[in-house]
Amino acid sequence: MQQDLKFNFIKMQHNDGYWLTYPKVSRERLHRLIQKHNPKNIYLSVNKFIRYKEHNKSYPNILLERYGLCDIDGQNFEGMDDCKNYFISIKDFFLANEICVLEIVQTNNTVGGFQILIKPCCFRKFNILVKKYPEIFDKIDERVFDLKRVRRFCPSYNGNKSSNSFFVDAQGNPIQSLGMPQEVPKDFEADDKGTAESSSDIPHKITGMEASEGKLPANYLVRYTSNSVYGTKGMYVPVLKFKSKPSRKCLSRLQGAYNLGDLYLFACHIGYMAIAPKTVQYGRLMKLYRRIGLNGNWLSYNELTKFYQNFIYISNIIDIESMEKINTFGFEGVLEENSPGHYSRPHIAWLQKYFKKEYPDMAGAAKVKTFKSIFMMG
Repeated sequence: MQQDLKFNFIKMQHNDGYWLTYPKVSRERLHRLIQKHNPKNIYLSVNKFIRYKEHNKSYPNILLERYGLCDIDGQNFEGMDDCKNYFISIKDFFLANEICVLEIVQTNNTVGGFQILIKPCCFRKFNILVKKYPEIFDKIDERVFDLKRVRRFCPSYNGNKSSNSFFVDAQGNPIQSLGMPQEVPKDFEADDKGTAESSSDIPHKITGMEASEGKLPANYLVRYTSNSVYGTKGMYVPVLKFKSKPSRKCLSRLQGAYNLGDLYLFACHIGYMAIAPKTVQYGRLMKLYRRIGLNGNWLSYNELTKFYQNFIYISNIIDIESMEKINTFGFEGVLEENSPGHYSRPHIAWLQKYFKKEYPDMAGAAKVKTFKSIFMMG
C-alpha cells in the first residue's frame, strides 16, 4: 500500500507554524525527521519528481509521474456520515468509469475527509471526468491539479494530534494493518502513569538482544518523552541505554565518576535505560556517553548526535497489525546516591510514580510532555 518515497518530497508543518520541505527522503530518514521535529502535520507529494526544489531553483523541476488526487474535505459536510456517503458515491463513479485507484486515506477521524489517489495511467481520464461532470465533483478540492499538490502522509497524526489519518478500503472502513490504530488499548495509555508491570512479572519481555535480531513487530506504537528538561535552556537528564541489563557495579562506577546522583533503571523494548534526574549540559552529557561508548555501547551517543535529544520510552508497545499490547516496559529499581546540584522537576514528577523521594533545587516545567510514535520497519 505505501509507495516508495524515492521520488517524492515531504512537507512537515512544525508546531510553531513554519514549514520544512525534504526531497527524496528514505523511510529511515523520514522516521528520524519525525522523531526530531515532532511535526504538527506531515504531507507527501502527490506526484513523483526526478528533480525537485521548493525555492531558489537553479534548474526547473522535472516531473517523473503524475497522479490524480480526489481530495474530499470533511469540513464541507454536515457530518462524518454525510462525508462518507459522498466518498462512496465518488468511488462508485470511478469504478463505473474504469478509473484505477491506487490507495484511499481517511484524513482524520474527527470531522471525516478522504483522499483518493489515482494511478498515472488514469490521470487524463480523471481530468476529463472532473471537467465534464462538475455537479458530481462539486465538493472536491479544486487545487488537485496543481503539480506541487501534497496529500496527507499515512499513517500520521492530524493537526493537534487529537486526530489521525489511516488507510481505508473501498467502503471507507479502516485497514488496521496499514494505518494508525483507531482505539489504543486502555492499559497502553496507563503504562506511563505509574501502573506498568514490574519487569520481573513480564513473562515474554522482548529483550534488547531480541530487538536487534528483529523480533519486534514490523509496525508498532510506543509512548515516549524527551530527556530535554522542559522550561530550561540547554539542560538534559542523562539516559544510559543498554542492550542487556547493566550490572550494579557498572552503574555505581558511572555514578561515582560523573557525579550522576540517583539512577532509575527501566526495562523497555530496546533493552534497558538508566535515567538520572540530575540535570547536565550538552557537553557534559556527550562526555558521559563517549565514556560508555568505550565499552562498545554507543546507543545513547548515536541517538543524541542524530536527534539532539534522547528518547525515554515510557510504555509497553502496541503491535499495530494485531492491535495487541506486548509487555516490554517495567521498572527495575533505583540505585541511590546523594549528589548536590539541580534536578529536573518534570522528570522527577514522572519518576516519583515509581519511587517516592524528595529532591532539592529542582528546575524546569511542572511535568514532562509525552508523545506517541509509530515505528515502521517495512
